[in-house]
Amino acid sequence: MKSISENLQKFVKNNFYDEKYGGFYAVLNKDKNDIVTEDKLLLDIALGLIVFTELKDTSTVKKLLEDIKLFKDNQNIGYYEILDTVSRPYPAGKVKTIFTQLLTMYGIYKAANLVGETNISINAIVEIGFIVDKYDASNNSTRFSMDWQSTISEEKRLKDISLITIILNELSDIQTSFDVFDLLDRFIDPNKGAYSYLNVDNSPKNLGGKHLLDMAIFMMALTSLNNPSSKYNHTFEKTVHFISANFRHPLTKGFWDKSDVNGKVSFDPTPNYYNHNESPFPIKSMMSHAVFLLALKKYKVKYKNLTFEKFENEIIEQLNEYYDTKNGGISLGQGYWFSTPTNPTVPLARHAMVPPFTIGAFAVGNTNYLPLHEKTISLQLISILALE
Repeated sequence: MKSISENLQKFVKNNFYDEKYGGFYAVLNKDKNDIVTEDKLLLDIALGLIVFTELKDTSTVKKLLEDIKLFKDNQNIGYYEILDTVSRPYPAGKVKTIFTQLLTMYGIYKAANLVGETNISINAIVEIGFIVDKYDASNNSTRFSMDWQSTISEEKRLKDISLITIILNELSDIQTSFDVFDLLDRFIDPNKGAYSYLNVDNSPKNLGGKHLLDMAIFMMALTSLNNPSSKYNHTFEKTVHFISANFRHPLTKGFWDKSDVNGKVSFDPTPNYYNHNESPFPIKSMMSHAVFLLALKKYKVKYKNLTFEKFENEIIEQLNEYYDTKNGGISLGQGYWFSTPTNPTVPLARHAMVPPFTIGAFAVGNTNYLPLHEKTISLQLISILALE
């Protein structure tokens, strides 16, 4: 396991990093000789800062702190979220997404502390405070215009409040009156994990279902609480049991990446048809597995509790299975098409009907497909920590 993490570190540096223009390529096929998407995503740089800071890789952290300056919006708080091949901002990337901007500031804060850049660290805390207050004042909206004045997306996401919970529990210097627990509690479905989305009135958004990745980030938030009540400890345990009971893949082990609000892994074309924000097909996603593994390991370390160690071993087995022993890197996962999840008959190496502009995807007619043998930089970075 340790060797795979070390191999992934080398793979990221040797294949994903753009030595000429800086930053990480978003998607590869086998290696750097087959780049699928040369775009640079702010989210990837943010993850890179966090991961290499955790590894105390000072030289890489310093390089990434320089690279992230290419994303800086000099007119407004925050950063552009997509750069092109030569590291110029895309018009579509001139937005401010709560999760991406917060993760970026959090990454900058941690990286700056590692390399002794006090002023950068202090500024990151100030900007985190601004973003949290903006989130609170906007009724917990997800995405804003470049200048933060207009709301682009009003939906409330579990992963946003989960990340805020993690950050506010770690960084006590942030001044905000935002009540984290009031909103976090609204996402919890007793004995059934947590909803991925809420409507603007804080009622569950049923068509949004429940996503393994979102619940894994939620569980990381629960393990981050400085003085957790038994209520939240039980919520963590119930969420793991909910996932185990409802998300398991019946044939190839591991876990599906999403279900409906009742825990049924199923195909529902309605959200995709009208919102175009996700594929209607569930898949076995290695990104979801890697973050789930991180949450379980954090729980074990914090509470010295080995209850879920068997789940850890199952997930490690899955990540190992999708590790490319010849070329390096971990592939996105496995999909199924024209079949029900409980009786899969047509295994596919691609994810059908993904949203427009999904990184690494291609179109045939009016349908977009994401080849699941591809390797994203975000998955490699998360897996480095998960398999450490």
